[in-house]
Amino acid sequence: MMIKKSVVIILFLLTTCKLSEAIEHLNWQQNSVYEIAQSAAAIDNLLVVATKGGLLFCYNEQGNVLWQKDLKQGLLSSPLIAAQKIFLSSVDGTLFCFNFNGEEIYRKTFSASFRVSPLLLEQNEMLLFGERGEIFRINPQNGEISAEKRVNAEFFAPAAFNAEKKMVIIPDKNGSLYALSDRGEVIWIFKNRGVNFSAPALSKDKIYFTSMDHFLYALDYSGKKLWEFQTERWNISSAVLDSQENIYFGSYDQHFYAIAAGGRLLWKKRLASSVNSTALIDNRDHIIIGDSAGYIYELDSGGTTLFRQKTEDFIRNPFTIFSSKLQLIAFSVNANLFSFQHGFSISAKSYWPKFQQNQANRATLGRKN
Repeated sequence: MMIKKSVVIILFLLTTCKLSEAIEHLNWQQNSVYEIAQSAAAIDNLLVVATKGGLLFCYNEQGNVLWQKDLKQGLLSSPLIAAQKIFLSSVDGTLFCFNFNGEEIYRKTFSASFRVSPLLLEQNEMLLFGERGEIFRINPQNGEISAEKRVNAEFFAPAAFNAEKKMVIIPDKNGSLYALSDRGEVIWIFKNRGVNFSAPALSKDKIYFTSMDHFLYALDYSGKKLWEFQTERWNISSAVLDSQENIYFGSYDQHFYAIAAGGRLLWKKRLASSVNSTALIDNRDHIIIGDSAGYIYELDSGGTTLFRQKTEDFIRNPFTIFSSKLQLIAFSVNANLFSFQHGFSISAKSYWPKFQQNQANRATLGRKN
């Protein structure tokens, strides 16, 4: 159903160009010199952003900084908002927990380096994934470890959780996809051909993920490969699904792809340069995507370009929706913050870990968050 109220779009860009009908006017902007770690986390009227240099910012919907923290540790993962708290893990092995006012609740140090966000299972269960295959099961209320183990993997990409099947899906950098129980036990391992940096997308009966081995893979929940689709170059852009379970992703071969659920190519669109960022799908099944030449595109479900805007820097990190006004967040290298007026909300069914029914990086399919 079409949402009639106006929607605000925020873009982390370096410059703005002439706006089309899709983006009406610039509301506000925030200039930044800090490189953003990954995707922001958003809830209500709060936007939480981490930088690689160790700064944590909290913005309101007017673009004002409500508070900031210098954690003095490297941050390569996205913040997670859960149980009225903000969680963030660092490459130095620390899990930070803050309230919405920026007050530190606790910090815990682990014998690991974290490059991916914590994964919320239930209100009192969370998994942390270390870059050398460490898995910690903790109580998010206090950070205490209830179980830990290590597998032969390197975790550099976000996990996703199917609550109905109680199954965690997480890529291994070295060419595998792990399925874990909600206790962190290995259920199966799928071997692919190359390095994995993208997040998996989950539907009720399928798992989709892209790889730098030039393939998009579709698996069932037993780990069986259903089909694969080959591109011409690396794939870092995570797959997203629309309301018909069509799959969308970008590639280093400068194309943006639309694939049917059975693996058939629907269309591909050549963009100005390679694609690192992950697409967002709105409630019309329109797609918003950025490329490394600095263009922002809006495409319809058939691949027709409805809007294109050039910026001075490449768009890399995933998009995010923010606040009751549904502002859209995107990132360029130097991470300037812009707010544009738009007219549509995110799709109610746009699946990958960022957009599975929430904007707080909870990465859960099958349970409302």
